[in-house]
Amino acid sequence: MRTLRLLLIVLVAVGLTACDDFLDINEDPNAATEADPELLFPTILANTASNRAIEFKADVNFFPQVWSSAGAAGVFNNPERYVVSPFSAGNTWNSIYQNQLKELDLIVQDAEANGFDNIVAQAQIMSGWSYLQATELYGPIPFSEAINPDIARPAYDEQEDVLRGIVDLLEEAKGRITDSPIVIGDADLIYGGNMEQWERFANSIQMRALMLLRNGGASVDGEINAQLGRPMIRSVADIARIPFFDQTGNENNLWKLLNQFSGGQNIWIHAGEPVIEIMNRDEDPRRATFFDENSAGEFAGSPPGVLGGDFSFVSLNIMRPDYPEILINPAEILLLEAEFLEETGSSGRDKLEAGVRASMDFYDGQPGAIDAAEKDAFIGRLLDRYDNASDKVEVIQEQLYVALTGQNPEGWTNWRRTKVPALELPQEAVFNTIIRRYPLPDNERTANAENAAPFIGLEDVPMWFEGE
Repeated sequence: MRTLRLLLIVLVAVGLTACDDFLDINEDPNAATEADPELLFPTILANTASNRAIEFKADVNFFPQVWSSAGAAGVFNNPERYVVSPFSAGNTWNSIYQNQLKELDLIVQDAEANGFDNIVAQAQIMSGWSYLQATELYGPIPFSEAINPDIARPAYDEQEDVLRGIVDLLEEAKGRITDSPIVIGDADLIYGGNMEQWERFANSIQMRALMLLRNGGASVDGEINAQLGRPMIRSVADIARIPFFDQTGNENNLWKLLNQFSGGQNIWIHAGEPVIEIMNRDEDPRRATFFDENSAGEFAGSPPGVLGGDFSFVSLNIMRPDYPEILINPAEILLLEAEFLEETGSSGRDKLEAGVRASMDFYDGQPGAIDAAEKDAFIGRLLDRYDNASDKVEVIQEQLYVALTGQNPEGWTNWRRTKVPALELPQEAVFNTIIRRYPLPDNERTANAENAAPFIGLEDVPMWFEGE
């Protein structure tokens, strides 16, 4: 109940400020200038969850084609065809740099001044996650100069340097963790001040960043091998998530949109054709968790960018008022481990099974829960496919694609990294290839024009981590 009261307070605050105009990333007269972590930290987390749930959730589920805008009136057709709202791009940029990174840095400064190492670690780990989200969305970003108040127009760092810097920042943060009882406790909406869990979170963020570095061509296999022996998010109990609640003022923001404009029903967003094809082929029981049957009693996915049709809608099981905002889930980490093992000469079979089970187990006791016998039967079919596959890595990557349905930009990132499955261009797409990055916001293009100029108009250009 304490967590619910905290979240209610901070969501009201976020709601009052979320649509404010913003200036350059190092100057915001509305930003906090003092750092009581028990007040500031939950506000940062609530802003993070709110931004992900409403500003770009739909867009970046359309990009890898796990969702489709083919529902009523094609309200979301523009982003599916790669016409991204400047408000979504701008509000997301502002959320990351003003409401997350800058305010987290205030917490770090205050905690360092008082010798509160665990609080420093919590804020630094969350900063590492925020930087990773930013580079996954935008590519090269301000990093080394991003939160320096003496630099009004920060330089952009190349993506390889950002990813390397994130790994190093998280290593520093883990080195701060002590057995001191002084932590952000009740105000920590993710782990309640459990520093063992924060260490798992840090290691898991590093794992994601290292896999991107590896794909881009960096020599990091030794670091990834070391990571495999460390505690990471490998069970549902360890998941990094920010809660929402089925109570007025505390609901998931995407569900609020449905509630306001369609009476709490999803009539806007269909299942994407590629993910449905994979799930139908394997008789994946998660179909009924993620999607509704169409009028013919079948699971049918919409081709990208096509209006109308008798297709499955995205289920309220994953668009409900209390559906949490997931930052890292165990399926992602286990399947990344499986992929790495398979690519480096070991078997990824056990990790594949564990990752897919974690994806299904997440819904135990919740809407969309999957019967144990269905889980076992599906795992049996999947492992048979794996055992007989000529390309076992692709089997693993397909399951990563499915497991990240609804969780983005991570799913989009992993599609860009693996190119699995093959995707076709949406109808009337404005590019001749799958979109690769979010556009830089208008204010950044003007306020930081010299530094931003080389990175404008690259939405159809592969990112460094794609290795192309």
